[in-house]
Amino acid sequence: MKTRTLFLSLLLVGASALGGIALSSCVEESSSDGTVGSSSSAEGSSSSAGAGADSSSSSSSSVEEGGEGDLPDWDTEVERYYEDVDWTKEGNDLMKDLTGTIRPHDTLSYNSLWSAYSSTDVRADGTLWDMYSDIHWKPGQKQCGNYKKEGDCYNREHSVPKSWFGDKSPMNTDLHHIVPTDGYVNNRRSNNPLGEVGSATYTSGNGSRLGKSSYPGYSGTVFEPVDEYKGDFARIYFYFVTCYASTRSSWETGSTNLSNSGLGLNSWSKEMFLEWAEMDPVSQKEIDRNEAVFDIQGNRNPYVDMPEAAELVFGA
Repeated sequence: MKTRTLFLSLLLVGASALGGIALSSCVEESSSDGTVGSSSSAEGSSSSAGAGADSSSSSSSSVEEGGEGDLPDWDTEVERYYEDVDWTKEGNDLMKDLTGTIRPHDTLSYNSLWSAYSSTDVRADGTLWDMYSDIHWKPGQKQCGNYKKEGDCYNREHSVPKSWFGDKSPMNTDLHHIVPTDGYVNNRRSNNPLGEVGSATYTSGNGSRLGKSSYPGYSGTVFEPVDEYKGDFARIYFYFVTCYASTRSSWETGSTNLSNSGLGLNSWSKEMFLEWAEMDPVSQKEIDRNEAVFDIQGNRNPYVDMPEAAELVFGA
Protein backbone atom coordinates (compact mmCIF):
# COMPACT_ATOMS: atom_id res chain seq x y z
CA MET A 1 0.00 0.00 0.00
CA LYS A 2 1.27 3.46 -0.83
CA THR A 3 2.31 5.57 2.14
CA ARG A 4 0.68 8.96 2.55
CA THR A 5 3.93 10.81 1.95
CA LEU A 6 4.64 8.93 -1.26
CA PHE A 7 1.08 9.40 -2.42
CA LEU A 8 1.18 13.15 -1.89
CA SER A 9 4.43 13.31 -3.84
CA LEU A 10 2.84 11.38 -6.69
CA LEU A 11 -0.11 13.75 -6.68
CA LEU A 12 2.06 16.82 -6.94
CA VAL A 13 4.22 15.48 -9.75
CA GLY A 14 1.40 13.65 -11.48
CA ALA A 15 0.88 16.17 -14.25
CA SER A 16 4.45 16.10 -15.50
CA ALA A 17 5.02 12.42 -14.85
CA LEU A 18 1.97 11.46 -16.88
CA GLY A 19 2.69 13.73 -19.80
CA GLY A 20 0.69 16.68 -18.51
CA ILE A 21 -2.29 14.69 -17.23
CA ALA A 22 -2.88 15.50 -13.58
CA LEU A 23 -3.16 12.40 -11.41
CA SER A 24 -6.75 12.22 -10.24
CA SER A 25 -7.33 10.41 -6.97
CA CYS A 26 -5.63 11.09 -4.27
CA VAL A 27 -23.84 18.78 16.33
CA GLU A 28 -26.91 17.57 16.48
CA GLU A 29 -27.04 20.86 18.40
CA SER A 30 -28.10 20.57 22.00
CA SER A 31 -31.36 22.27 22.78
CA SER A 32 -32.70 23.86 25.89
CA ASP A 33 -35.32 21.15 26.27
CA GLY A 34 -32.62 18.48 26.51
CA THR A 35 -33.39 16.50 23.39
CA VAL A 36 -30.00 16.54 21.71
CA GLY A 37 -26.41 15.61 22.61
CA SER A 38 -22.83 14.62 21.83
CA SER A 39 -19.96 12.62 23.42
CA SER A 40 -16.35 11.50 23.08
CA SER A 41 -14.02 8.72 24.17
CA ALA A 42 -10.52 7.51 23.45
CA GLU A 43 -10.36 6.41 19.88
CA GLY A 44 -9.21 3.11 18.44
CA SER A 45 -10.06 0.41 15.98
CA SER A 46 -11.76 -1.70 18.66
CA SER A 47 -12.60 -1.70 22.34
CA SER A 48 -10.83 -4.15 24.61
CA ALA A 49 -13.36 -3.64 27.39
CA GLY A 50 -17.09 -3.23 27.31
CA ALA A 51 -17.93 -6.11 24.98
CA GLY A 52 -21.60 -6.64 25.50
CA ALA A 53 -21.61 -3.64 27.81
CA ASP A 54 -24.76 -1.61 28.17
CA SER A 55 -25.02 2.16 28.00
CA SER A 56 -23.97 2.55 31.60
CA SER A 57 -20.46 1.22 30.92
CA SER A 58 -17.79 3.87 31.34
CA SER A 59 -14.02 3.68 31.52
CA SER A 60 -11.51 6.13 30.08
CA SER A 61 -8.91 3.37 29.92
CA SER A 62 -11.09 0.80 28.17
CA VAL A 63 -10.28 1.98 24.65
CA GLU A 64 -6.80 2.48 23.25
CA GLU A 65 -5.97 4.94 20.49
CA GLY A 66 -5.96 3.01 17.23
CA GLY A 67 -3.21 5.07 15.61
CA GLU A 68 -3.15 5.71 11.91
CA GLY A 69 -5.51 3.49 9.95
CA ASP A 70 -5.15 1.82 6.57
CA LEU A 71 -6.21 4.27 3.87
CA PRO A 72 -8.39 3.06 0.97
CA ASP A 73 -6.87 1.50 -2.14
CA TRP A 74 -6.49 4.43 -4.48
CA ASP A 75 -6.24 2.14 -7.52
CA THR A 76 -9.93 1.31 -7.44
CA GLU A 77 -13.19 2.88 -6.34
CA VAL A 78 -11.75 5.82 -4.41
CA GLU A 79 -9.58 6.95 -7.31
CA ARG A 80 -12.57 6.87 -9.64
CA TYR A 81 -14.60 8.91 -7.16
CA TYR A 82 -12.02 11.72 -7.25
CA GLU A 83 -11.29 11.52 -10.98
CA ASP A 84 -12.42 15.13 -11.57
CA VAL A 85 -10.15 16.57 -8.86
CA ASP A 86 -6.87 18.17 -9.94
CA TRP A 87 -4.64 17.51 -6.95
CA THR A 88 -1.94 19.85 -8.26
CA LYS A 89 -4.16 22.79 -7.25
CA GLU A 90 -4.13 24.47 -3.85
CA GLY A 91 -6.33 26.62 -1.65
CA ASN A 92 -9.69 27.74 -2.99
CA ASP A 93 -9.01 26.23 -6.43
CA LEU A 94 -8.62 22.76 -4.95
CA MET A 95 -11.58 23.32 -2.65
CA LYS A 96 -13.78 24.09 -5.67
CA ASP A 97 -12.81 20.78 -7.28
CA LEU A 98 -13.53 18.91 -4.06
CA THR A 99 -16.86 20.69 -3.60
CA GLY A 100 -17.94 19.65 -7.07
CA THR A 101 -17.15 16.04 -6.22
CA ILE A 102 -18.58 15.67 -2.71
CA ARG A 103 -21.57 18.03 -2.82
CA PRO A 104 -23.84 15.68 -4.85
CA HIS A 105 -25.19 13.14 -2.36
CA ASP A 106 -28.40 11.60 -1.15
CA THR A 107 -30.45 13.56 1.37
CA LEU A 108 -31.40 11.40 4.33
CA SER A 109 -34.35 11.66 6.66
CA TYR A 110 -33.55 12.74 10.19
CA ASN A 111 -35.14 9.61 11.64
CA SER A 112 -32.97 7.35 9.45
CA LEU A 113 -29.83 8.51 11.26
CA TRP A 114 -30.70 6.29 14.23
CA SER A 115 -30.43 3.12 12.15
CA ALA A 116 -27.47 4.44 10.16
CA TYR A 117 -25.34 4.55 13.31
CA SER A 118 -25.42 0.75 13.45
CA SER A 119 -23.22 0.86 10.33
CA THR A 120 -21.31 4.13 10.68
CA ASP A 121 -20.40 4.25 14.36
CA VAL A 122 -20.38 0.70 15.67
CA ARG A 123 -17.44 -0.65 17.65
CA ALA A 124 -16.04 -4.16 17.40
CA ASP A 125 -18.11 -5.12 20.46
CA GLY A 126 -21.35 -3.99 18.79
CA THR A 127 -21.79 -0.79 20.81
CA LEU A 128 -21.66 2.76 19.45
CA TRP A 129 -18.74 5.18 19.52
CA ASP A 130 -19.39 8.32 21.54
CA MET A 131 -16.81 11.07 21.15
CA TYR A 132 -18.16 13.17 24.05
CA SER A 133 -18.22 10.45 26.71
CA ASP A 134 -16.99 6.93 27.45
CA ILE A 135 -20.45 5.40 27.32
CA HIS A 136 -20.86 2.28 25.18
CA TRP A 137 -24.37 2.66 23.81
CA LYS A 138 -26.34 -0.28 22.49
CA PRO A 139 -27.79 0.69 19.09
CA GLY A 140 -31.49 1.48 19.34
CA GLN A 141 -31.55 1.55 23.13
CA LYS A 142 -31.64 4.67 25.32
CA GLN A 143 -32.20 7.08 22.45
CA CYS A 144 -32.95 10.61 23.71
CA GLY A 145 -35.45 11.49 25.01
CA ASN A 146 -35.05 13.18 28.28
CA TYR A 147 -31.97 13.12 30.46
CA LYS A 148 -30.73 14.41 33.79
CA LYS A 149 -27.14 13.20 33.79
CA GLU A 150 -24.41 11.72 31.61
CA GLY A 151 -25.26 8.16 30.60
CA ASP A 152 -29.04 8.60 30.45
CA CYS A 153 -29.37 8.53 26.65
CA TYR A 154 -27.64 9.28 23.36
CA ASN A 155 -28.78 11.46 20.49
CA ARG A 156 -27.85 12.80 17.07
CA GLU A 157 -25.28 15.54 17.53
CA HIS A 158 -24.67 18.14 14.86
CA SER A 159 -20.91 18.61 15.24
CA VAL A 160 -21.50 21.86 13.37
CA PRO A 161 -24.50 23.19 15.36
CA LYS A 162 -27.58 23.50 13.20
CA SER A 163 -28.31 27.05 14.36
CA TRP A 164 -25.10 28.11 12.60
CA PHE A 165 -26.54 27.17 9.19
CA GLY A 166 -30.22 27.80 9.87
CA ASP A 167 -31.10 24.11 10.24
CA LYS A 168 -31.28 23.90 6.46
CA SER A 169 -31.33 20.76 4.32
CA PRO A 170 -29.30 18.77 3.45
CA MET A 171 -26.81 19.90 6.09
CA ASN A 172 -29.24 19.11 8.89
CA THR A 173 -29.19 15.37 8.08
CA ASP A 174 -25.65 14.96 6.72
CA LEU A 175 -24.16 11.86 8.37
CA HIS A 176 -20.61 13.07 7.92
CA HIS A 177 -21.04 15.64 10.68
CA ILE A 178 -23.93 14.22 12.74
CA VAL A 179 -22.61 11.70 15.25
CA PRO A 180 -24.07 9.74 18.20
CA THR A 181 -23.24 11.41 21.48
CA ASP A 182 -24.38 11.54 25.09
CA GLY A 183 -27.44 13.78 25.38
CA TYR A 184 -26.42 15.43 28.64
CA VAL A 185 -22.88 16.23 27.49
CA ASN A 186 -24.20 17.55 24.20
CA ASN A 187 -26.56 19.82 26.09
CA ARG A 188 -23.63 21.14 28.12
CA ARG A 189 -21.76 21.90 24.91
CA SER A 190 -24.84 23.74 23.61
CA ASN A 191 -23.93 25.57 20.38
CA ASN A 192 -20.54 26.77 21.60
CA PRO A 193 -17.67 26.49 19.11
CA LEU A 194 -14.98 23.84 19.39
CA GLY A 195 -11.77 25.11 20.90
CA GLU A 196 -9.16 24.69 23.61
CA VAL A 197 -10.08 25.37 27.22
CA GLY A 198 -7.95 27.02 29.88
CA SER A 199 -9.91 26.54 33.11
CA ALA A 200 -12.89 24.19 32.69
CA THR A 201 -16.32 24.89 34.14
CA TYR A 202 -17.51 21.39 33.17
CA THR A 203 -15.71 18.14 32.35
CA SER A 204 -17.41 15.03 30.98
CA GLY A 205 -16.61 11.47 31.98
CA ASN A 206 -14.08 11.05 29.20
CA GLY A 207 -12.40 14.43 29.72
CA SER A 208 -14.20 16.65 27.20
CA ARG A 209 -14.24 20.17 28.66
CA LEU A 210 -16.29 23.35 28.55
CA GLY A 211 -14.81 26.71 29.50
CA LYS A 212 -13.19 29.92 28.37
CA SER A 213 -10.98 29.65 25.30
CA SER A 214 -7.23 29.61 25.78
CA TYR A 215 -6.49 29.55 22.04
CA PRO A 216 -5.17 32.82 20.56
CA GLY A 217 -7.79 34.73 18.61
CA TYR A 218 -10.90 33.86 20.63
CA SER A 219 -11.77 34.46 24.29
CA GLY A 220 -15.35 33.18 24.51
CA THR A 221 -16.72 29.88 25.80
CA VAL A 222 -15.67 26.77 23.84
CA PHE A 223 -16.06 23.01 24.01
CA GLU A 224 -12.85 20.96 23.82
CA PRO A 225 -13.00 17.27 22.83
CA VAL A 226 -10.35 14.89 24.10
CA ASP A 227 -7.10 14.67 22.14
CA GLU A 228 -7.99 11.27 20.63
CA TYR A 229 -10.86 12.85 18.69
CA LYS A 230 -9.56 16.30 17.85
CA GLY A 231 -8.43 15.21 14.40
CA ASP A 232 -11.82 13.60 13.77
CA PHE A 233 -13.61 16.88 14.44
CA ALA A 234 -11.11 18.92 12.46
CA ARG A 235 -11.67 16.74 9.39
CA ILE A 236 -15.45 16.91 9.91
CA TYR A 237 -15.26 20.72 9.84
CA PHE A 238 -12.99 20.70 6.78
CA TYR A 239 -15.57 18.50 5.06
CA PHE A 240 -18.51 20.69 6.06
CA VAL A 241 -17.10 24.00 4.85
CA THR A 242 -15.97 22.33 1.61
CA CYS A 243 -19.18 20.48 0.85
CA TYR A 244 -21.43 23.47 1.59
CA ALA A 245 -19.19 26.29 0.42
CA SER A 246 -21.96 27.75 -1.74
CA THR A 247 -24.09 28.43 1.36
CA ARG A 248 -21.44 30.14 3.52
CA SER A 249 -22.86 33.66 3.02
CA SER A 250 -25.82 32.70 5.23
CA TRP A 251 -23.81 31.10 8.06
CA GLU A 252 -23.77 32.47 11.59
CA THR A 253 -20.26 33.70 12.34
CA GLY A 254 -20.55 35.31 15.77
CA SER A 255 -19.18 32.96 18.46
CA THR A 256 -18.75 30.08 15.98
CA ASN A 257 -15.91 28.42 14.09
CA LEU A 258 -17.28 29.58 10.73
CA SER A 259 -16.66 32.48 8.38
CA ASN A 260 -18.71 33.95 5.54
CA SER A 261 -15.58 34.54 3.49
CA GLY A 262 -12.31 32.90 2.60
CA LEU A 263 -12.46 29.13 3.00
CA GLY A 264 -15.38 29.10 5.43
CA LEU A 265 -13.44 28.94 8.72
CA ASN A 266 -12.39 31.94 10.76
CA SER A 267 -8.65 32.40 11.11
CA TRP A 268 -8.18 31.04 14.63
CA SER A 269 -10.34 27.98 13.93
CA LYS A 270 -8.49 27.22 10.71
CA GLU A 271 -5.12 27.27 12.44
CA MET A 272 -6.39 25.24 15.39
CA PHE A 273 -8.04 22.58 13.21
CA LEU A 274 -4.87 22.20 11.13
CA GLU A 275 -2.96 21.60 14.37
CA TRP A 276 -5.55 19.10 15.54
CA ALA A 277 -5.50 17.22 12.24
CA GLU A 278 -1.72 16.87 12.41
CA MET A 279 -1.70 15.91 16.09
CA ASP A 280 -4.41 13.26 15.71
CA PRO A 281 -3.93 11.43 12.36
CA VAL A 282 -6.70 9.58 10.56
CA SER A 283 -7.60 6.44 12.49
CA GLN A 284 -9.21 3.20 11.39
CA LYS A 285 -12.40 4.37 13.10
CA GLU A 286 -12.60 7.36 10.75
CA ILE A 287 -11.76 5.30 7.68
CA ASP A 288 -14.45 2.75 8.49
CA ARG A 289 -16.97 5.51 9.16
CA ASN A 290 -16.15 7.27 5.89
CA GLU A 291 -16.76 4.04 3.96
CA ALA A 292 -20.03 3.38 5.77
CA VAL A 293 -21.35 6.92 5.19
CA PHE A 294 -20.40 6.62 1.52
CA ASP A 295 -22.45 3.43 1.25
CA ILE A 296 -25.48 5.15 2.79
CA GLN A 297 -25.24 8.76 1.64
CA GLY A 298 -23.19 8.48 -1.54
CA ASN A 299 -20.34 10.91 -0.82
CA ARG A 300 -16.97 10.84 0.93
CA ASN A 301 -14.88 13.00 3.22
CA PRO A 302 -11.74 13.78 1.19
CA TYR A 303 -9.84 14.87 4.29
CA VAL A 304 -10.13 11.31 5.60
CA ASP A 305 -9.29 9.70 2.25
CA MET A 306 -6.35 12.04 1.61
CA PRO A 307 -5.27 13.69 4.88
CA GLU A 308 -2.74 15.93 3.13
CA ALA A 309 -5.65 17.71 1.43
CA ALA A 310 -6.19 19.66 4.65
CA GLU A 311 -2.82 21.35 4.31
CA LEU A 312 -3.18 21.77 0.54
CA VAL A 313 -6.52 23.58 0.94
CA PHE A 314 -6.39 25.32 4.31
CA GLY A 315 -2.65 25.72 4.73
CA ALA A 316 -1.93 27.10 1.28
